[in-house]
Amino acid sequence: MKLINTLFIGTILIAALAGCASTGTSNSNANKSVNDYYNEAQQYIRVGDLDDAGELIRNMEIRYPFHAITHKLQLELAYAYSHQQRPSEAIAIANRFIAQYPYHERVDYAYYIKALTNFNQGVLALDTSKFPNPEDADARIAREAYKNFADLIRRFPDSQYLTDSKKRMLHLRNLLAQHEVALAERSLENNDFVMATQRAQYVLDNYPNTPASGAALNIIARANNSGGASRSQPRQATAVAAEKLEQPQALAAEAQIKVPPAAQPKSTEPRNTGPEIKPNIHGERWLLAQNPRYYTIQLAGTTKKSWLDTFFSEKKLGNEAAFYTSRRKGQRWYTALYGSYPSYKAAKAAVAELEEKTGIKGLWIRKYKDIRSHILAQMAHQID
Repeated sequence: MKLINTLFIGTILIAALAGCASTGTSNSNANKSVNDYYNEAQQYIRVGDLDDAGELIRNMEIRYPFHAITHKLQLELAYAYSHQQRPSEAIAIANRFIAQYPYHERVDYAYYIKALTNFNQGVLALDTSKFPNPEDADARIAREAYKNFADLIRRFPDSQYLTDSKKRMLHLRNLLAQHEVALAERSLENNDFVMATQRAQYVLDNYPNTPASGAALNIIARANNSGGASRSQPRQATAVAAEKLEQPQALAAEAQIKVPPAAQPKSTEPRNTGPEIKPNIHGERWLLAQNPRYYTIQLAGTTKKSWLDTFFSEKKLGNEAAFYTSRRKGQRWYTALYGSYPSYKAAKAAVAELEEKTGIKGLWIRKYKDIRSHILAQMAHQID
């Protein structure tokens, strides 16, 4: 009986110590500021410890889910995974960011990371030094990267990543054409003249004006001279078209790309949905990306942009301040907001501190659902 009591007491002590350790870890995370999280995550990323960085950022997402620095770290981690040749993690983070924040001011960077990751993997998959036999190479990732870049250009024609995306598309186009020519050559060596002609014709139809065009013409001529292909045969797509993939030339046209040479972007500045007051002040896209069930605090409203500019600058509200524009009595109206709170109680708790910081009494708690409806209605009015 004494032995049983001893074991029982020992078990309780172990559980208590474990609980204390767990509480200590929880309290440690709870006491971290945004800058603490950022600095620690940056250190992990710099030394290549991306798994620990990812765990830290996930904890940060729970504590500061809508903070600009949280979003910044998510994108930096995705890029780090891509750079470290861990494509599945990089693309997963980019896709999640796109799904969660479709109107985020840096969502084009998430699209770019996704395309860049597939680009790097696609180029490796077509490396002739590693795959001297073209039948062993896999062009699917390169085609996916091509479509990713085309999607980025379609969605964000003023993105700062436009020029680089077009250059990479041009490089992919040349690689894919070269790969098809290599497959056509292999078909020719195997006396499969019909397939050699079809592959070469596919290059001329879908990758015109590439370095591989001359070789494709040469293959068609050699196949015809061999008597194994007739000019009256219908021009069929190769195995690529059999996979029912989008035609690269069509994608290029849809993305308004003239290759070669690569077209110049309209602007290297990120596209904005409204006038930016300060770089760290969010606009309509950030507001639309917030959870409609959450709450925010309205700070002020004014017809004078200069007043709002000064207000944000003097109050130093940080990265959770935002504004949107509307029309009131025929004039442009600027509404200043702050924060994103999961409940009315949490927003109310923040009001007292904000009133003291801003010197404004009677701050208004509003639902993001109402803010979203107001912004979308204003956008619809502008379109009409």
